[in-house]
Amino acid sequence: MQNGGPMTTNDRSKRSKISAGLAARLEQMRPKDNLRVIVMLSIPAPGKGGRRTSSEDRDAAVQAVKESAGNAFSEVDDILERFGGRRLADSPDAFGAVPVKATAPAIYALARSRKVKAILEDQSVQLAS
Repeated sequence: MQNGGPMTTNDRSKRSKISAGLAARLEQMRPKDNLRVIVMLSIPAPGKGGRRTSSEDRDAAVQAVKESAGNAFSEVDDILERFGGRRLADSPDAFGAVPVKATAPAIYALARSRKVKAILEDQSVQLAS
């Protein structure tokens, strides 16, 4: 941490949700700068895996993930509003992820939330030519 003091349990928890590369980038940002990240929401584990499922079962599982992750939106939105940032999607994807644009303080606050499992930098993908 920048303050040079001992790392607290809360700091370790926050850091464990953010990759080392993203954390280094956040440390270099100015307080008002924004960065696009993917917030992976904490959702209950899906049912038993390993068995073949019908397309209806898969659709139902995806819908359950979206509904479960959607329940975390109020906390995510409160944090983004308080620290500066916004959601870039109206609903989570099938993995319980949502893109956001936020300041470093907002991203650190999201990482402290129990509703957030991990935070990944949103990087563009380009085809090699």
